[in-house]
Amino acid sequence: MRRVAYSQIFEQACQLAFGQRTANTEDAATLQVFLDNRLNEFWSDFFWPDVSAVEERWFRPWWVDGDTYLEGTEVYHAPSDAYYRCLDETSIEPATFVDGQWVVETTDWAVCQAEYSGEEWAEGMAYEDGDWLISPLDNKVYQVLVDHTSGSSWNAAVVGLLVSFVRSIDWEQTGMTAIDAVEKITPADPRIFSDQQSIDFALFDNIVVWTDLKSVWVKFRSRPGTWSGSVFVANTTYAAGDQVYYSGDWYVALDSTTATPDDATHWERIPVPYIFRDCAPMAAYADWLTAEGQHEKAAAMQKMAMSSLEREKTKILLDQSQSKHKPVRSYR
Repeated sequence: MRRVAYSQIFEQACQLAFGQRTANTEDAATLQVFLDNRLNEFWSDFFWPDVSAVEERWFRPWWVDGDTYLEGTEVYHAPSDAYYRCLDETSIEPATFVDGQWVVETTDWAVCQAEYSGEEWAEGMAYEDGDWLISPLDNKVYQVLVDHTSGSSWNAAVVGLLVSFVRSIDWEQTGMTAIDAVEKITPADPRIFSDQQSIDFALFDNIVVWTDLKSVWVKFRSRPGTWSGSVFVANTTYAAGDQVYYSGDWYVALDSTTATPDDATHWERIPVPYIFRDCAPMAAYADWLTAEGQHEKAAAMQKMAMSSLEREKTKILLDQSQSKHKPVRSYR
């Protein structure tokens, strides 16, 4: 991302509002709120290349050797390239490679599927782990976890419920960039394969992807930060998520630390995209004028700010021939 120091846009806003590049504590706090609001607004206004990312995404967390999984947890098992649902608390691997093929550990895991079907449960039948049965109690499909002969009634202790698998991507995934909005989803890296069809998706509390692929590539706008917090104080212990102002920029703590924000192992800078270097200070000043009751001047400054923003879009869409074509969707 092309960046500009936060101090640069703040000083510009001060220059517009007060005729100097500084402000008293109260006015500075107000301008910071206006700048934060406008930076968030402009960030989310367009799929700016500067704040966009392309990442391969899986629909569940990867299975980790040695971790204990609770009933109902779904994981992606990379060695077998498949998704599994935990049916009983376990640290056992979902599948093992036997005689040239992957064999599911059906006493603890089930292969994830969109739909399941099984035979009607019956009394006095010999069932083996891995069998799928339809319960007479709720008409749902269960997997047998323990070899047994059925008694006179349904035994919930020897089965695990099978739940339809929905391929979905969370807005936040561990180790990945937080998603603000999805531009498109494709089977392969769009930076390498430009002529591929897009995959349909729908927005719920997560991003549901209609495909049978094990992973997809997502082009998206990253989530904006918040340019607020307190001035950094040396020898202070900061908790993960704390935000401080230091040497002209805002930083967020990645863990509990006393280190200075220029230590990238403990802090991450909250970037200000270069494309907002002009429009953000003008828009913040427009908000200042509105708060002061100077509505005519505020409207004029707002118009200037939006013109600056549109010029940045023009550079992308026309000057650099990056027009947004409507993607072709497919039901993969």
